[in-house]
Amino acid sequence: MTAPAFSVILSTYNRGRHIVPTIASVLRQDLADFELLVIGDACTDDTEAAVQGCADPRVTWYNLPQRAGSQSGPNNAGLARARGRYIAYLGHDDLWAPDHLTALGACFAAEPDAAFAVSGAIFYGPPASGEHHVTGLFTAADAPLERFFFPPSSIAHRRDVAARIGPWRHQDEVRSHVDEEFMLRAMAAGLRFASTGRITVHKIAGGYRYLSYLYPDSAEQDLLLRMMAEPGFADFTAKVVRRARAIGKFMSPRSADFSAFAPGQLTRKNRAAKGLERPSPQPLLGRMTLPPFHGIGGRDWRAMEKTFGRRGRWSGPSPRPKLLLAVSGGWAKLRIKLSAEPATALDALRLSINGAPVRFTLTPERKLPGWHILRCTARLKPDDCSVIEFDLTGGLPLERLVREVGGLDRRIALGKTTLRPLRWPGRLLAAMGLPC
Repeated sequence: MTAPAFSVILSTYNRGRHIVPTIASVLRQDLADFELLVIGDACTDDTEAAVQGCADPRVTWYNLPQRAGSQSGPNNAGLARARGRYIAYLGHDDLWAPDHLTALGACFAAEPDAAFAVSGAIFYGPPASGEHHVTGLFTAADAPLERFFFPPSSIAHRRDVAARIGPWRHQDEVRSHVDEEFMLRAMAAGLRFASTGRITVHKIAGGYRYLSYLYPDSAEQDLLLRMMAEPGFADFTAKVVRRARAIGKFMSPRSADFSAFAPGQLTRKNRAAKGLERPSPQPLLGRMTLPPFHGIGGRDWRAMEKTFGRRGRWSGPSPRPKLLLAVSGGWAKLRIKLSAEPATALDALRLSINGAPVRFTLTPERKLPGWHILRCTARLKPDDCSVIEFDLTGGLPLERLVREVGGLDRRIALGKTTLRPLRWPGRLLAAMGLPC
């Protein structure tokens, strides 16, 4: 069998059917000379069925027998199976434009001394957050490149790179993120990076979406894949790049000083932000008060600060912040202190718990002007943490939230949350049509 030009390694963990748009973006490449190796990190869901449903002979599925806990394990397994002259990587929730592999191939042809080809990438923050980072567009004048970070979805390297610098390292062996460590090691070895000079990668950053692994979704990927086929998508991309330059998000994020972190610390933090690691829930046996910083991460909340005379934590840049409740039980009454900027943002507020809409009441707190008390009744998960989502978009459709490059100017400040169990007789619950 003739070796392909590119071996594409797509590492995944329990993405299920939501991996389909990512695979579709590979199968739509202008350059068809590739193999796609989808490597599961000991997946336990229906990812295998979703991959095999693509029915393309260039796609191969392999599931690791033991979980590695990061993309390093699947990437190394992919390298061991790769046959291509060049190795390209793709995150399981990212998308490629149709000319991505063409651009990488042209870059390697034009830069014979380059070990890595890097394509321009847009990091998409949560919809309507206004957060778009642009990276991968650099010239030789930007060297040294150690201060820049390129997501794996935007890079490809020559086949011999792993033999020259070693494989991807386990997250417990490195202080940085495993993808950043791999590229920093290549730069330290003197390997040259060259840019394609164009945006061909659209990264739906999972780490920017708090608790995203608890409720997998591919609506953003489906929408962007459709937008790519529209004539105006180039204008949309150019608009994102212009705004990123204007607000200092161009050629960012940048590499940090990792010496202060313990090996594996950043990976664990990233896993917690995605909801892959979370505290064991405490049973709700009586009244319980949670501090305003409880279970907060991702791009959903800013640093603790004082507002309206009370310490709280502002939401943002995501207009749909989530709160993790490390509490388990049955029905509960919740009391949450919050404020908003502007005050009219509360008019748009919608609430859901564990994905189900919840009715609530808002009353001003008399002693603290600007603060309100939100009260609601909801059913907690019996054996896991529950998630509250504060939706400030007012029900705007996803398409509008994604197409608008700027963010919604709405945020809330969260104070303490109080829960207490609600003990209703089973017959009353049945009469209300609610589960016991």
